[in-house]
Amino acid sequence: KGGLIEIREGSIDGPILGEVDIPETPSNYFYENASCKFDEPVSGVKDIYFVFLGRAGTLLNFNWFTFDGIEKQALPAVPASAVAGKQKKAGSASSPAPVYSVPVDGSFIVEGEDLADKSEEVRVITKNAGYRVVGYITPGSRLEYEVVVPNEGRYEINFHYSKGIKGSSGMKLFEKNNPGKQLGVFEFESTGNFDDFGTMISSPVHLQKGRQTLVLEAYGSEKYVADIDKMTFIPVR
Repeated sequence: KGGLIEIREGSIDGPILGEVDIPETPSNYFYENASCKFDEPVSGVKDIYFVFLGRAGTLLNFNWFTFDGIEKQALPAVPASAVAGKQKKAGSASSPAPVYSVPVDGSFIVEGEDLADKSEEVRVITKNAGYRVVGYITPGSRLEYEVVVPNEGRYEINFHYSKGIKGSSGMKLFEKNNPGKQLGVFEFESTGNFDDFGTMISSPVHLQKGRQTLVLEAYGSEKYVADIDKMTFIPVR
């Protein structure tokens, strides 16, 4: 249903540091990012409380959060795809773009078009907004990506994708050198059409540290499974 999150200091009745408007999404499994700026600077060790407001009943599912302050600007090698200038990629004029935060330390971003290898039918295409995605993914298609995982551990994958057809379809994840071990299965819900992009956050998958080739294998009954813009791998703390 969406709602409002008040961020308060000290207690549930403490001073309000900021407010985050949470939009309604198509389903409980369709995730979007939202953010706000604090009205006043905050520093030091604080007790922070989230207060959830809205209509009666279940408001939302809450997956993760980060606090990105001025000191973040000093961190090296922030991926270019995470900066505000790329927010225009997030959808057509009929669907507001979700807000992207600078990833938390230890996360990494894989652009959909940065393929190491792919099935013949898969293509990198340019959308009407002028950005590139990987599309024409059919059931059985394979996408390969060379990545460098900074640390061994569990990662959630934030898929930024579009899907125009309702039905059961998605991706299975493998590591190329160990094809018999499935790392995860991710079902994509429809975003309405292939020009409107949304976000889906996966269940955690376990990745080994270092350079490796990750393979996504499409499944489903529809002609085309999804268009993929990018994937953000976020370590589970």
